[in-house]
Amino acid sequence: MNDDRVLFSPTGYVRPFLVPPLQDGVKRSIPNNTQEDHEGERTIQAITNARGILKFEVSYAQDSGGGLEQPEVPSSPQVPWKQMDLQTTYTVPVTPRDGDTVTTWVKATDAMGNVKVDRTKVTFDSTPPRVNKPVFVMNAMVPGVDFSSTFEMTVRDDHSGVAYTDWIFTRKNGSVVYEERFYGRKATKAECDDNLTGCHCTSAGDCFWFDQSYSLSNCRMMVEKENLDNEVITVTADVTNMAGLVTRETLTITNLTVLNGTEAYFPPQNIKVTSITDGGVTLTWDFPPSCFSRTDVWVIVNDEKRAVHKDAEQFDLTGLDSDTTYTIYLQTRYDGGEMSDRQPLTFTTAESPTSAGLVAGVTISVFLIVLLILFVTVLVLYRRGMILQQPGRIHNQLHRVSTVYDHAKRVTRQSLRRPGHGLMNHAFDPEHDEIYQYGEMTFQTRQGWQLDDSSLTLIDHVAEGKFANIYRATWQHDGRKDIVAAKMPKRGPVLVMEFCDNGQMDKWLAARRDQVGEQTTEDLMQFSLGVAKGMEYLASKGITHRRLAARNILLTSRLDVRVAGFGPQHKEGSEDKATKVPAKWAAPEVLADKPPTEKSDVWSYGVVLWEIFSMGQVPYPTMHSTEIGARIKGGYRMEKPEMADNLHYDLMKECWQYKPTKRPTFKTIRARLEQQFSPGNRQSVDFYYETNQLNPGPSSE
Repeated sequence: MNDDRVLFSPTGYVRPFLVPPLQDGVKRSIPNNTQEDHEGERTIQAITNARGILKFEVSYAQDSGGGLEQPEVPSSPQVPWKQMDLQTTYTVPVTPRDGDTVTTWVKATDAMGNVKVDRTKVTFDSTPPRVNKPVFVMNAMVPGVDFSSTFEMTVRDDHSGVAYTDWIFTRKNGSVVYEERFYGRKATKAECDDNLTGCHCTSAGDCFWFDQSYSLSNCRMMVEKENLDNEVITVTADVTNMAGLVTRETLTITNLTVLNGTEAYFPPQNIKVTSITDGGVTLTWDFPPSCFSRTDVWVIVNDEKRAVHKDAEQFDLTGLDSDTTYTIYLQTRYDGGEMSDRQPLTFTTAESPTSAGLVAGVTISVFLIVLLILFVTVLVLYRRGMILQQPGRIHNQLHRVSTVYDHAKRVTRQSLRRPGHGLMNHAFDPEHDEIYQYGEMTFQTRQGWQLDDSSLTLIDHVAEGKFANIYRATWQHDGRKDIVAAKMPKRGPVLVMEFCDNGQMDKWLAARRDQVGEQTTEDLMQFSLGVAKGMEYLASKGITHRRLAARNILLTSRLDVRVAGFGPQHKEGSEDKATKVPAKWAAPEVLADKPPTEKSDVWSYGVVLWEIFSMGQVPYPTMHSTEIGARIKGGYRMEKPEMADNLHYDLMKECWQYKPTKRPTFKTIRARLEQQFSPGNRQSVDFYYETNQLNPGPSSE
């Protein structure tokens, strides 16, 4: 060890050990520091080395068996070890033939006598692959490939084998339609031993099939429909062997119209009715294969087109008449405006339950007539004195008859006040009708945004909350019926809103967590922009959401975003301190009991973005709600979710600035996202109820 008490390098310079002079108080004894080792094999001088290695040695061997018989470390190499000192390059003096393998060993030795040997093998091939010209087998069926064709091709390469083939499809204008690298089809030694005419193993032990045919979908060769007749596709096959040598073959394909798939503009198939009511049906269907992208799907009823999301495979068709036979059609539009044929479906809706009401009405009428006859008879007998002998009993009978009559008359009046299908209209209760007096407002006349109760018919119950029940309903207006959501508070008016078929965003995301594709990524970006637009609208109206989360965002059948779940705004000074705060979505200042603002909603929006790009996972998955406030104050922020790009994660972090003044506004967020993403096939999408014809203003719970 040296005087720094650190282990020295075996090859480094050794500094002299300086002995301090001894002092006895009277005289000094000067030690002799000249006894260092300057002679022999190891002196204090550094040893020449390369990173601790003193010397390299090289040996090699040449054979035609792929080097398979050569050892890892030769004890007696064919060529003796050649001393290389510290040189790190060496030219092997051999003249190999095609198929020969040269094995080279390198041995390294350090100052302590440790030895390490490594080797490498190189097989030589100077001949390119031998390729039989490809044969195009048009419309050959291949399992798992829609509208398939095959290029049959055999390749032989005796010395190194086929590495891959680059297939390139070029139009006559020089543009590449499609290209793909198809790696050589390998075989095992056993397979080649059983099929000597179809397979070959190289000297290095790699085995390849001669058949290197390639199959693909005709969709890969598609061009614009108007150019199908005149277009020519040049197919190039560049076959490359393991030595990097290439053989090129070409062929041309004309008359693309005969390829399967060029006219594949199909409508939805396997259309089924899975549920029937008196006012509608639930339809399901499948999409057949196509070389073209869908842009729209329509359900056509009585020449009226009802739009469906291009990827939807289910639709609730409502607003139909009961006990009626319908023939409807489904049709698809593809890129370029091409339309499919119309696929028909015939069904009959269920009988209306109002028929039971009619029976009840007839029964009541007959009952009233009988009562009237009985009453008149008793009255006549009473006036003639024929029943004076029992006045008490007759008086009681008359009283009972009068009571039954009054009750029947009241039931009849209530039935007659409800026109048409009002008998099944659970949205209207005449005993609790407060639509004109609720919410501290009184109107002398019906307002333009108020709906006639008789135009609303409930279909089924969807959900129940703390303050209201939600029903799927139909709203009849302007000669047609629309499917809507009717929100019925425990007291107060019925709120009529757009029905969102796909429900809560968090559940939609979680259900597709294992089905992520390119379309999913586009949907997530659309969601982030849609929520920003909805929140910008609320902020412009001075409304603070307070409970923004993916569970409070609804999705329509076209996957358009609808912001929901915000409650009535508290008057200044009337904040309820006992209000429950969703801690995992709440801003730090809200957790500290400060009043919520737009900037606190922005913090929640950042958490919603995290939910969106994590496909509906719960925020802060490893934390309890009680920990979050302290962790956030200490600087903790959630990590980037798997589906998020840098743009959206940077936006999340901006929304999670601790100081509210440093967070962006929803107007800024919306503008930034619009620059990066615009929903292409939704040119006039409205992201908020305000533009929906059903909406009189922001809804509340």
